[in-house]
Amino acid sequence: MQNASDSQKLEKLYERYEQKMYAVAFSILHNEWQAEDAVQDHS
Repeated sequence: MQNASDSQKLEKLYERYEQKMYAVAFSILHNEWQAEDAVQDHS
C-alpha cells in the first residue's frame, strides 16, 4: 500500500522522466497517440 510520501515521490519521478519515457515509447511504437497513451499518468 502506498502512503502519501510514496505517491509524491512517484509523481516527481513521473514529472522528471515523462519526456524521456515518451521519446522511448515513440521510438518503439512510431505512433504519437500510442506513445502518449503508454506514458500517461494512470494514478
